Amino acid sequence: MEQQFRYFIKEGNTYQLKRQYGFSGIIIVGLAVVAIIGFTAHLPALGWIAGIFSLLCLVSVMNEKVVIDMNSRQMLVKKGLVKPAAAIPLDSDLSFEISRLIYIFIPVNTALNLWYRSEGKENAVMISQGFSKKSMQELLNEIEAITG
Repeated sequence: MEQQFRYFIKEGNTYQLKRQYGFSGIIIVGLAVVAIIGFTAHLPALGWIAGIFSLLCLVSVMNEKVVIDMNSRQMLVKKGLVKPAAAIPLDSDLSFEISRLIYIFIPVNTALNLWYRSEGKENAVMISQGFSKKSMQELLNEIEAITG
């Protein structure tokens, strides 16, 4: 029986991470609200700046990609607008980290980061971010189940 994944879509021997709209959606909507308030309060500079940042965040979220390719035994991670995609071999020394930002006893952000070695340097790339430590741990468990 084939295993069902909550965070990944399986296409043959590749697994693609589903888009995570939760955390990014709040940022995008918040910036759009600030833009609308800026225009209605006759502060066009604030409206334009917040609107442009909102659109850039939306384009960035649509551009994100995490693909685990078991044929070539590598993970392809593309985050952000400018930074190129990182091809990380699964056979190299990989280390995962869940980092959590808490502000005044309120969890603000939780991120799943991947540390790897490339060309003698240690690099890090963010796989996903959200609010709960449990969801990041479940995502990490799925990645480990896939890469086996």
